[in-house]
Amino acid sequence: MSLSVIYNFTESWIFCKDKNRTNCTELSMRMETTSSLSDTMFVFELFQSGLIFSALTAGLVSICHVIYCRAIICRNSSLLLVLILTGFCHMLVCVYLLQISEQSALYEIPNGGHQRCTDYYLPATLANTIILASIVHNIIRLNVKSMVCAGIVWAVSVGSIVVGLLCLARLHEFSPPVMQQETFVSLGRSNETHLDVFWSVCKKEVYAEKIRLLAEYGLIYIPVIIIVLFAWHRSFKRNKDASLLRIRIVDTSCCDDETDLCVCSRLGPTFVAVLAYSAVILLIARPVMIMYAHATSGYFRDILPSLLHTVMYCFICSEYLSRALRYQTRFNAVGYVAKDKKRKVVLHV
Repeated sequence: MSLSVIYNFTESWIFCKDKNRTNCTELSMRMETTSSLSDTMFVFELFQSGLIFSALTAGLVSICHVIYCRAIICRNSSLLLVLILTGFCHMLVCVYLLQISEQSALYEIPNGGHQRCTDYYLPATLANTIILASIVHNIIRLNVKSMVCAGIVWAVSVGSIVVGLLCLARLHEFSPPVMQQETFVSLGRSNETHLDVFWSVCKKEVYAEKIRLLAEYGLIYIPVIIIVLFAWHRSFKRNKDASLLRIRIVDTSCCDDETDLCVCSRLGPTFVAVLAYSAVILLIARPVMIMYAHATSGYFRDILPSLLHTVMYCFICSEYLSRALRYQTRFNAVGYVAKDKKRKVVLHV
């Protein structure tokens, strides 16, 4: 959602006479190529806008449904609401920043003068930190038996995450990132015609970002890794199964599995998948991209954290809505009413 397109055509009028039909043919071919590229980019922009609208709609529906379920007392709704609401707000912020960049670029000459670009680093880091801290909180609550030990582990891990986030904010305030203002990339360039694609994401200098990266990985991600490995070890001792899906992230103590209508335990693998996505992108793909940039140009576009959070948000919304619809449909079909309770069995998440 950080890529936009701006079309810039420079055409030289060539008078087609009988002696100059070759030039006319070349110009016609160039215009057809550029037109094809512009159509492709327009379709991409339309597709991008449709995805953004669909994601925001799905998030709004999910938030309303979670709040409704929370009103009927569902144990895991708080975690789910925090994750979806964080993703929804992150997407709104990114769309707002993208619109500002597009409006600014419309009044500037491509490849000339000051070109405004946007840094999505802080919103993405804040959103990812909230999600990881929420999952870590649930893991500690469900996997550490002693209240004293749980409080100590929670204070150390979550405290480190909060300190890391504050350090990144202060570093960004007093030492703004060094960025290269190359936002226009030309496609289909020829002598007379070219198409400019506008990237709203700035290029940041790798060497200048080393302190931020050390603070981010050392204070935010390492505590998360330690807590997840601890929960994984506890799960292996309890179940003798090394699968990550066995990690306890959601509380299933309130589930009445006899009715087959309680889905509060069904979203555990979804949160494990969120952790797996985060590990692959933040611990493998992003460091490889930064090292490659350091070995080549020295600049990189730090867009992976923002894309990661967008993908996680869409994944959580789709999983929640699909499961909620499935089990609500089953509930309506069965029409189960608890015999020992006066209230109707509700959908647990």
